[in-house]
Amino acid sequence: MSSMKTRSAPVFAVPLWLVENFERLLVCCFLSLFSVVLILQVFMRFVLRDPLSWPEEFSRYLLIWTAFIGSSLAVKEARFINIDILPLMATGIVRKALHLVMHLGFLAFCGLAIYFSYDFILRIASSGQVSPAMGIPMWIVYMAAPVGLGLAALRTLQAIFFGGPSVEHHYEDKS
Repeated sequence: MSSMKTRSAPVFAVPLWLVENFERLLVCCFLSLFSVVLILQVFMRFVLRDPLSWPEEFSRYLLIWTAFIGSSLAVKEARFINIDILPLMATGIVRKALHLVMHLGFLAFCGLAIYFSYDFILRIASSGQVSPAMGIPMWIVYMAAPVGLGLAALRTLQAIFFGGPSVEHHYEDKS
């Protein structure tokens, strides 16, 4: 039985790594691509004196996607901005209950935002609106919100059911 366990472990290693690092991988790829495209545009504009028409638009849309996917990463790593004076003062079951209420509130926000963005995206898609420089359908750009918030909601559910990283507090004593 132990040999079967050892053989199956590498099969699950890659999918588990992807589940654990999906957002980080996407954000790193997006920021790398963002940098390459902007460096290309600077080169084209100031060295060859022949700027491209699409890099600014592409970079703007990529930055939007990076922000929404990055919000999911922030939820996963408990690095989001929050007001945590009550949970810090509480202990035991009260602290756990406060964290649960905070998570459920964020889930409600994600659900509402996804619900309303879905209707908006359907209207944009049916209108046929495309971006001015690249000609891509605008619904692809607007999909960043429900995709990012959906991932954030999944990471929140993961934190509720399986626990998440503890929030680190770094206070600077100025006395």
